[in-house]
Amino acid sequence: MRLNRKAKYTLNVSIVITAVTPYAVVQVSDMQVTAFKDGTILSARQRKSLALKGQRVVALFGWAGLATIGGHNTGQWLHGQLDAIRAVDLSLGDIAKALEDSATLHFATLPQTDKRCSFAIGGLFVTPVNNIEPFFCGVTNCEVGHSAKLASRASVKFETNLALISRTRRSKHPYILMVSGDEQTASELLLYWRGIRGLLKRRVGISQIAGACLQAARAVADKQEQKSQKDPRFVKTVGRNLLVVGIDSASGAIQSLFFPEDGSQAQALAADVLSADVSTRDVIVESRVNADGNTEVKVGGWFKIDHLPGPADPPMPLLTFSGFPSTPMIGIGGQSPASLDRTHEKR
Repeated sequence: MRLNRKAKYTLNVSIVITAVTPYAVVQVSDMQVTAFKDGTILSARQRKSLALKGQRVVALFGWAGLATIGGHNTGQWLHGQLDAIRAVDLSLGDIAKALEDSATLHFATLPQTDKRCSFAIGGLFVTPVNNIEPFFCGVTNCEVGHSAKLASRASVKFETNLALISRTRRSKHPYILMVSGDEQTASELLLYWRGIRGLLKRRVGISQIAGACLQAARAVADKQEQKSQKDPRFVKTVGRNLLVVGIDSASGAIQSLFFPEDGSQAQALAADVLSADVSTRDVIVESRVNADGNTEVKVGGWFKIDHLPGPADPPMPLLTFSGFPSTPMIGIGGQSPASLDRTHEKR
């Protein structure tokens, strides 16, 4: 995991946590969009993760940084670009290069503002020798080289950094864990990352990985709240509305849940998806029981259907979204690490 604990400047506009293993990929992102100048919450339901199910790449794309300005929305722009270049048919190298070039050109045309933005891509790709390789790829205009140190201003050019599991330290259960966005606050919560790494080393299930990353994201939001109370100049930008998306490597199934900030029960929320058969964005599924006792399901959002299954074909897997069976806490008896280690709060 790359965390720069000495970063002078921090892109504290979001939090995106990406965990990559050979058997599962999980991404947790907050959904808040904040006016950095005065802290006004512009949106609490901005999806900052999407899933790509391509011929040679299966991955989750998250982003942190500039969200909206004028008619620009980074989430919609990313989805549109990946759709326009037919990312479902491309190799990882071609996708990264196309995203790097198109982001450099597009962000240069935006009005003058803080244009720092990072795209966090985690998944699996087919290598030239037809091996399947787990990876993490960052496309950013605000990191200094490969140091993960965030620059004070956006670079004109986006650059790509690639990490492969095969090149990580040898381990029985290799993994990649990356944090994008408010890395400074995240680096102050070491016990959470230690807990996640411990779970990844034990090869736990996708629901446990998701639950641990979810808890860490909530901790970042809480820590930001503490900072804003101590220093009025600090703008709290990470919300507690969280989107959790996962890919099961064996089946290719996409799992997606929305966790509301009020702590109420998680809700099924279809992630934005790009695939060879169907692409979706901002899908909302509502269900209700009618007067006859039957359940009616209403689906709304943006859809592009490239191929419809025939009568004898199975249903489209990307239109069947399932939730995580559980979201366990790191620690003992469901307590957070911070509550178990009192000395951690005093440091």
